[in-house]
Amino acid sequence: MLDGGNMSNEQLTKEVQYLQDQYTVMKKTYEDLFYNLDYDNLSPNFRLTMDKFSLTFSEVFPDGAKNESAFVMTATQIVLAASAERDYVTNLLDTQYYTHEQTWAQITIESDNIKSAVETTYQTKTDAGTQTSTFLSSISQSATDILSVVSNTYETIGGVDSKVSTVQQTADKINWIVASGTSASNFTLTSQMATLIADKINLTGYVTFDSLQYPGTTTINGANIVTGTIKADKIDFGYYYVPLIGTTLERPLDYHVDWVNYGRKEVLFDINHLKDTVDSVITALRSIGILM
Repeated sequence: MLDGGNMSNEQLTKEVQYLQDQYTVMKKTYEDLFYNLDYDNLSPNFRLTMDKFSLTFSEVFPDGAKNESAFVMTATQIVLAASAERDYVTNLLDTQYYTHEQTWAQITIESDNIKSAVETTYQTKTDAGTQTSTFLSSISQSATDILSVVSNTYETIGGVDSKVSTVQQTADKINWIVASGTSASNFTLTSQMATLIADKINLTGYVTFDSLQYPGTTTINGANIVTGTIKADKIDFGYYYVPLIGTTLERPLDYHVDWVNYGRKEVLFDINHLKDTVDSVITALRSIGILM
């Protein structure tokens, strides 16, 4: 580092001239290296300034396809990138599809974060119109969080259809989001809570609920729910056989007698609301002569 305050004008001039000479030598060395490369379609490009160093290689083919890679470095950032593009024609059911394909990938490194992204775009033209499909994935990482995104976008004459999923992770939380059109699902997990928001939730397998607000365990297995006491303002069972002997119900029962089997001493009830007591049920059965 130059200390202009402690140098004479002559010394400062010599120091600046020395740095310029070093820069000229370095630039000439890299230029000679590129000129001596054995390449056909490859075109190197080297640029060195006082604040940036860049190196680019591009390759163009007779059919128009192109490849390119680049390296750019400054005092605060390093960027690595590669891209390609080409045109091709496909024939499907006597219809020709002209497609332009572009792909690129990039990594950016800074002192406090790293970002990477990969994208592919297809633009297809037919007599009916143009359709553009874009696929993108990216990851952004810092010392405190990681964010990853994957998205697909389809654009046609009829409109745009997009899908995206994201995962964001910090030390105390992980959040997942999956969105398509106007619908989305969200799942957030912390050390104390799991929150799931979705239009539909499907659980397959043996499910057990422990450590709820009150002591006990609830197990859901197929068509069975095994637990202690079920309390509710309303439970709709449909038609169900309710035994008259040894039956205990936690809440009142509103019943409708549809059919009586005297041999089994069972009554088929249409259970709609829990509001009468078991005593009222027995009293009603006695009134119609089923119980003595």
